[in-house]
Amino acid sequence: IRLLYCSPERLRQNDFVTKIQQIQGGVRLLAVDETHCVSEWGHSFRPDYLQVAPFADKIKAERIICLTATATEKVAQDICKAFNIQPEGVFRTSPYRSNLNLYVRAAKTKEDKFPLVLQFLTDNPGPTIVYVTLQKQSKALATDLQKRGFSAVAFYGDLEPELKTKIQEEFLSNKVRIVVATIAFGMGINKRDVRNIVNLDLPSSIEEYS
Repeated sequence: IRLLYCSPERLRQNDFVTKIQQIQGGVRLLAVDETHCVSEWGHSFRPDYLQVAPFADKIKAERIICLTATATEKVAQDICKAFNIQPEGVFRTSPYRSNLNLYVRAAKTKEDKFPLVLQFLTDNPGPTIVYVTLQKQSKALATDLQKRGFSAVAFYGDLEPELKTKIQEEFLSNKVRIVVATIAFGMGINKRDVRNIVNLDLPSSIEEYS
């Protein structure tokens, strides 16, 4: 085996852990993505992530790299504690990206937001993700945009897996230009020409915004 992807949930299976322990030559590198999920202080704590550090010990991983883009100081401390990472093993980069522009538009009421979004999408064509908080907002806004001639679809967690895949593929191929989504959309989407990200509602924290 040269490369293996798995979810933390797989680590519950003793047979899986045993097979990894038996890999000839051992595990040279264990990469843990979204490592902020290991912290109970994090915005997306997942209990199964607590199994990853013990798993690394069991399989005697030669090297471990923990990756996250949304770790607060407290979360970073929890990650270091879980994986026994020393201070000199922590590397931080700036969140600043010179190719991104941030704009804020003020709206006094929820009803005032739609004309602002409509004008923005008209002035800034291109592949766009509009994030909303609730499923019903996703469906309502996508419908309103469709009525005004925009290529828009709604995306939320309760959609059937086949429909989710279809929407993702159509967005990637530019058959759909605007996805109005809850936070269920975006993870793992690699689209180089996304031009706009609109947050219709204020996230409750910087971590959720990220």
